[in-house]
Amino acid sequence: MDGKKNDEMIAVKATAAMKSIIGEKEKKLINKLKDISARGNNAEVKQNHDGSWTVYEVKKKKEKVG
Repeated sequence: MDGKKNDEMIAVKATAAMKSIIGEKEKKLINKLKDISARGNNAEVKQNHDGSWTVYEVKKKKEKVG
């Protein structure tokens, strides 16, 4: 088996493994981050003590001084 084909096979296996690892909560988090980013804002993610996440949408305003 050549190197390129082997790399492709490894990538397919890794993708399949990631699909099984990512749960519904992670998918919701990623979608929330994509939504915020699409609006042109930044997002901050904090993990709570119970393991859940809180997402903050951060809008930065650029002002010219002087």
